[in-house]
Amino acid sequence: MNTSTIPGFVKYKAGNKVIYQGKEVFVSSTKRTDNKIVICDDENLQTGFNYEPVYPYELSPVRQLRQGISTKPQTPEKRAELSDMTAFFDLLAQIVPFNCDNCFKPLYAVTKKSKRCVTAHIFPKAYFESIATNPDNILFMGADFIGCPCNCHDRWDANLDSRKKLTRAYSIALIRFEILKPFMTDKELVAAYEYLGLEVEV
Repeated sequence: MNTSTIPGFVKYKAGNKVIYQGKEVFVSSTKRTDNKIVICDDENLQTGFNYEPVYPYELSPVRQLRQGISTKPQTPEKRAELSDMTAFFDLLAQIVPFNCDNCFKPLYAVTKKSKRCVTAHIFPKAYFESIATNPDNILFMGADFIGCPCNCHDRWDANLDSRKKLTRAYSIALIRFEILKPFMTDKELVAAYEYLGLEVEV
């Protein structure tokens, strides 16, 4: 399988400010043949600073405060997608366990909001749309945002090194990956290997 098919999930441009491993960095180039994006820790992209090629799904856009209310209408497809996702989270809320799937610390998820916060996608729903509402793509892990005793959900989403340190969650993810493979597109499949730090099967 050709690794050049890894999807560029978000269209970044040179000069964009993005988040990488919790830090603000800047896009230097998006024109590599391997679909990686080159980032730099200097806003002016000068020589002598740190440059690093990374995959698009390792980056997050910097959220800007809205200056007004968006009036852009949602398409029927988008409304249906959001409705499906809400129904999916509502269904999972009925089976949230008491303990974190990774470290077994209590989740204390009793409200609708807290139950949603501890519902972690193994493969990010925004980038792996084919399995966004597949229950096998879900782990229940603590979120620091709501004051859980652990922050395994946050650590899982952070980066590959952090994911691998969550040894139980990572082991479960490898098993679930085998189950989820038939439901992924070719591009998602290649990206999934990269997301888990695995060698792409030819």
